[in-house]
Amino acid sequence: MAVPRKPRQNLRRPERAAGWWTIPPTCPLPVPAWPEGKTSPAEKRLWTSLWRNGIANIWHAQGTPTFVVSRYVKIALAFPSHSSVSRLETDLGLTPIGLMRLRVTVEDPEPATVTPLKSRYDHVRLVDE
Repeated sequence: MAVPRKPRQNLRRPERAAGWWTIPPTCPLPVPAWPEGKTSPAEKRLWTSLWRNGIANIWHAQGTPTFVVSRYVKIALAFPSHSSVSRLETDLGLTPIGLMRLRVTVEDPEPATVTPLKSRYDHVRLVDE
């Protein structure tokens, strides 16, 4: 004898509770200046990439000090396999579990609009024989 299935509405998880942040996938705000001295090209690339990431919206909103992110950049580049790097990534919201702990969801990006390419042979028609 088959077991009756649950109604579809009972199979889904409930909507996110109040208190969750919903952020865009990228941050439109300007990238802050590096807080301490000069940067190497690798530090500059990682710094810019982090501040263009969606989680930077939260950093800006909460006033996260830039030296916290710069500390992560320095440690991540100097000791990439060190355990403190993965801990900092989670604490800064750079991992899925970190986003969940911070109660953050990322909006789905807008679907890309595809425009068909024009060919120089568009005017040519096939003739059935």
